[in-house]
Amino acid sequence: MINMNEKRRMIIGASSSSSSGNSNDDNDDSSNNNSTEENGDDRQSFLKISVAFYVLMFLGSAVGMDYANVHPSMIEQVQILNLDIGTIWSLPLLVSLAFVLVIDERLEFVREVKEMFTESVIPQVASGGANGILLLSLGAGIGEEALFRGFLMPLISNSAIQNGFVNEDLAANVSLCTTSIIFGLLHAITPAYQIWATIAGFLFGYEYMNDGLGTAMFTHAFYDFIAFAFIILLWGKRKEEKTQQEII
Repeated sequence: MINMNEKRRMIIGASSSSSSGNSNDDNDDSSNNNSTEENGDDRQSFLKISVAFYVLMFLGSAVGMDYANVHPSMIEQVQILNLDIGTIWSLPLLVSLAFVLVIDERLEFVREVKEMFTESVIPQVASGGANGILLLSLGAGIGEEALFRGFLMPLISNSAIQNGFVNEDLAANVSLCTTSIIFGLLHAITPAYQIWATIAGFLFGYEYMNDGLGTAMFTHAFYDFIAFAFIILLWGKRKEEKTQQEII
């Protein structure tokens, strides 16, 4: 038989074990909450840093144009804006987006792009909601177009003409092709995406030459907003469903 002292020790031991278990559960919950908060802070930081980077890109391009004596000025170029024409220019890009979203994982190069977006881009961008997507799209459209089309295209073109390498018409085409290739290289997250970005850069550059910098900025920002929204809506949702199935 078990005496009273032994019973007390058994009860105390069981109580301590239960308390320890509850404590571990509380620690796990606290750790998970802290991890979630840290991830949220990191994603918000990503959006803030990205937008700040694009603002600096725009300002740096404007200063560079003044320093290199590139005319017209950035402010004058931005004012050349036609929203209707800009929307029409976005149609080829939107068609390519629709193609990718419909094809989904049936082609290898789309699967690579999707994997990169679902693992890296969507978690960072989606956390900002609609306002975050809008700010990021405006930043990319304005900042990148200011650098590549507003600053680099006339800089390359003027330099080629002043040095007597080519005539004015050829210089414009050289600057268009050069900046498009650079634009693609800086977006080379996958080989297929690099090719697409090069073509997109060519389209933005050709639009800039015909309808002005402000119009190209609008097209770029408009397309980015639509693309981010649909990619997050479709690919992000499918990733959540896949994760839930794996858990089950």
